[in-house]
Amino acid sequence: MKILFAFAHPDDESFITGGLIHRLSKNQNVQTILYSATKGDAGKCGNPAVCKKEELAAVREKELEQAAQFLQVDHLIIDDFKDKFVGENRIQVREKLLSIIREYKPEIIITFPKHGISGHTDHIAMHEITTDIVKKEPLPFIQRLYYATFVRQERQERSFLESESEVDWIFHLDADDVEACRKALLAHRTQHLSVERVLHLTKDSKNFQKFANKEYFMFAITKDETVRLENYI
Repeated sequence: MKILFAFAHPDDESFITGGLIHRLSKNQNVQTILYSATKGDAGKCGNPAVCKKEELAAVREKELEQAAQFLQVDHLIIDDFKDKFVGENRIQVREKLLSIIREYKPEIIITFPKHGISGHTDHIAMHEITTDIVKKEPLPFIQRLYYATFVRQERQERSFLESESEVDWIFHLDADDVEACRKALLAHRTQHLSVERVLHLTKDSKNFQKFANKEYFMFAITKDETVRLENYI
């Protein structure tokens, strides 16, 4: 079984699906492929800055490589499309992602939901590109497409997020998954402000929980009902 995670930036994998990626690594019959369309060159450098702005792409590439090691990703592909311009380069991104899919032949693909979780235009473009490929290309080996999402917390105003009752499958992280996520998130040192703001995680944090130790998934396209993520964890 091969499972492809198609995201836009370094750190998407750790925020959204880090626990699942790590759990899948324990199954010797599963290979995980992680694709990041950009190196995150439009992101922040940290405060205090970890690097200069012109160094950010190279630094974030190394950060993703380290995070992928903590999550035990089998195959990591980091592309160099410009951050914030995935939509403007959708033809080229689609061609590259399609070539990766044809090379690895994943049975399951996981990407962003239609709102991109945060509303980021790159996230939305990756959702559209990935979904379009699965819908339109003759790729008989693909059996399921999932959207990985967050759920709306009580009193949270970001109404484009789902409620927990609207998601199709909830993955529960165990202690090993949480620890792997903690290390992976901290590996993204340039993005520590986002990690601290969203997850309240610093290197000195104790009793870390990643969104109550849950990750959320929606069924997008199903060709074979028997092929489910929960069968491989």
